[in-house]
Amino acid sequence: LPGGGWDNLRNLDMGRVINLGYSLCKTTEDGSYIIPDEIFTIPRKQSNLDINSEIIESWKDYQSITSASINLELSLFSAINGKFSYDFHRTKTHQVKDRAVTTRVQVRNLVYTAKIDPGAVLDKSFKKQLLLIASHLENNQTRMADFLAEVLVLNYGTHTITSVDAGASLVQEDQIKATFLKDSLATRTAVTTSAGVAFHSIIGVKNEESLDVSSGFTKQYMENRTNSRVESIGGTPFYPGITLKTWQEGIRNQLVALDRSGLPLYFFINPGTLPELPTPGPPRRYYTFNTYLGCTDATSPNFNFHANADDGSCEGAMTNFTFGGVFQECAGLAGPDTSALCRELEQRNPLTGAFSCPPTYTPVLLGVQEREEGHSHLECHDKCTLRIFCHRE
Repeated sequence: LPGGGWDNLRNLDMGRVINLGYSLCKTTEDGSYIIPDEIFTIPRKQSNLDINSEIIESWKDYQSITSASINLELSLFSAINGKFSYDFHRTKTHQVKDRAVTTRVQVRNLVYTAKIDPGAVLDKSFKKQLLLIASHLENNQTRMADFLAEVLVLNYGTHTITSVDAGASLVQEDQIKATFLKDSLATRTAVTTSAGVAFHSIIGVKNEESLDVSSGFTKQYMENRTNSRVESIGGTPFYPGITLKTWQEGIRNQLVALDRSGLPLYFFINPGTLPELPTPGPPRRYYTFNTYLGCTDATSPNFNFHANADDGSCEGAMTNFTFGGVFQECAGLAGPDTSALCRELEQRNPLTGAFSCPPTYTPVLLGVQEREEGHSHLECHDKCTLRIFCHRE
């Protein structure tokens, strides 16, 4: 159902933002489901069963199966939307580590679209936290207000879901060696066809395309797969041997969100809901803190696996080090054995072989520590008896 919070970086459902009640006993148009008073649904008069295949050559073009629309929302820094989700990280890791491209084949069955009433009120718990922030602002306690606003984003996400497409989907994602994919249109078509054939053979679909399951190109496709994953999103859970007919028959009672649309969280904090608190800042800071600039081209020597936004450094001179190395100096404070202790603590810069930075770098002090060690020494002196007989000890 819409009305909940959404973390648009991690693609996770968060706390409830819009209040939902069931006092009116509303149902969907076909009477199959009871829905909240603040929700209305648009039924699909005919079952839309879509089967499609696609090639995702770059992880940068990967789109979520269940949240593509809200990830395209442009009011914040949309370049990193969905970049912290589990599906995105898995695909990126396979493509970079295995030098692979991704093929995706899916069956989608859309049943309803559920939307939030524009006049719906805020959830009580959510509004209570907003009023607490407003109280701190009124008392000029801005640092505490900022902290609580960031906690609000942590608990309720960056967006509020306003529309949900409900249904079910059966998806297969394959990772195939990038060298197997050629640039010609005919070969690309053959790859998507082979991906569809592999998927159809799993779910028992019989059509003209799937008859040629043992073709030479399909065999090559199967041999060049480095990873394959089949996932059931809604409907009957996937198991080996399931047929498309069996899966589709189980959809009606097991609907899930196939796509989501929404608006930034601060859109719902307006004079109509809470006049004291216009706060677009925390969601923006959340995006800023989680934006990692760097080279996102895996073929560049400057590629940074952790970067999620390109900064134009892919075309620069090749550099194996993003900083000028590190070194550690040691200075004795007191005692005759400080030189021995310092020899163990000193660390030369591996880039220069000395206690210095490369020519174009500036040293930055990271920290200072003091170390102490105990040392014992033997001292010789004369022992005398009656100051006459002396011997050395």
